[in-house]
Amino acid sequence: MPPIRITREVRQGWLSGNGIHCKCRVELVTKTVPNFEPIRTLDIWIPEKPPEGNYKLQIDGTTLEMQFKRGRWLEAVA
Repeated sequence: MPPIRITREVRQGWLSGNGIHCKCRVELVTKTVPNFEPIRTLDIWIPEKPPEGNYKLQIDGTTLEMQFKRGRWLEAVA
């Protein structure tokens, strides 16, 4: 069985959209398995539960399109 590598990082970011503009804590988890594409999941922590919809997350100089749906954060696919 090939080795599975999981890395977890916590960073600060800025979340905006749907009337929310605030600093946030972002937990990035990357699962890497040889011969497969890495799988990345993000969890965003803010003081209040956001309404469902689309958001922009700025982290480390990069802007990601995010979607909050059914209580989960998803990266928007281009």
